[in-house]
Amino acid sequence: LAFAFPSASPFAFPSAQERSGTGYTLLPGDPREAQADTCRYYSVQGMTCEGCERAITNALSGVHGVDPTTVKVELENRSARIGFMKDSTHTEAQIEDDCMAAVSAAGYHLERTV
Repeated sequence: LAFAFPSASPFAFPSAQERSGTGYTLLPGDPREAQADTCRYYSVQGMTCEGCERAITNALSGVHGVDPTTVKVELENRSARIGFMKDSTHTEAQIEDDCMAAVSAAGYHLERTV
């Protein structure tokens, strides 16, 4: 048996530690990172398990103006990284408010750290 794998960039297959929720997070230097105009960092309260991590990732990924490829929620340090898209019609403040509302609706609390 022989398997043929398409050639891929080194960013295509992150390790298990780099996976988040429903998708892959970006490694530093990944060209897709340029899609996000601003990345912001938050602490997350109320997260206790991987199911919580997935729920928050899904909530954030569905917010208008958030680049879902940049969302990274980490249970271990109770944090979230969110990238705002450049072409969004919303201001960064509106997107941030929508993120906080989405996480709150999922039963958690998001607080900006940086």
